[in-house]
Amino acid sequence: MYTQCPHCNTLFQITSAQTQAAGGMVRCCRCGEIFNALDRLYEKMPAGGAAPTDAEGPQQQETVTPPAAGAAAPGTTPLPTVQRRGTGYNVPADPQDTFVGGRTTARRRPQTWLWGLGSALLALLLIAQFTWWIRDKAIWYPEGRFVLERLCAITGCSVPPRRAPQRITILDRDIRSDPEHPGSLLMELTMSNTADHEQPYPLIELQLFDKAQKLVAERRFKPEVYLGDSRRAKGMMPIELPVHIEMRLVDPGEEVTGFRFDFL
Repeated sequence: MYTQCPHCNTLFQITSAQTQAAGGMVRCCRCGEIFNALDRLYEKMPAGGAAPTDAEGPQQQETVTPPAAGAAAPGTTPLPTVQRRGTGYNVPADPQDTFVGGRTTARRRPQTWLWGLGSALLALLLIAQFTWWIRDKAIWYPEGRFVLERLCAITGCSVPPRRAPQRITILDRDIRSDPEHPGSLLMELTMSNTADHEQPYPLIELQLFDKAQKLVAERRFKPEVYLGDSRRAKGMMPIELPVHIEMRLVDPGEEVTGFRFDFL
């Protein structure tokens, strides 16, 4: 029997066993076209057909054979493959696949959802980095503080506290000579946090002036110094609760007539 390629009109000799395999699907060895041999099946070579190019007569046709049993996953329909007789090459009939060097290589399809996920993660990372860079300002806004808290929950960092030393007010203050310790000054200070949030204890700056308002001495006191308790100093200054401080200082001389406190 003979069949004819509908693409290049080349005649091929084919057997009944080949027509029964894979429902009669074959591939032309001349142009590679895949077609159904049963659509153009002849008992004898038809007149006017394109003759084979070699001297051996009609070309031997390639047949499409189904894959071996169990080759496909359960519940799926395996794609037929074209087998070149005598070579053992398996070439998929799926146009999305390619045939390279005798091996079947599936064409890679773009994974758009992976690109979308990666872009989203990169955007979140940039937002987190920018928020951390401006963290001293971001902590004053609920949205910025929310991002910082979530970021620190992942990385193990700590959200910087909000500081507002300008909201610390002086309720009472006094500096006088200590009668029990000559050459010393007794400093008393009562301050209160008027902000709407707790904040770290401030750094207290004390300046002493003479009659001409000239600076005579200046000192700064850390919380652990003026509170006398390092554990308390690491805590937060409560809201609207007076904090009383009492310290003994070295008297710089009789020329001191004024003083000033600042919170840093």
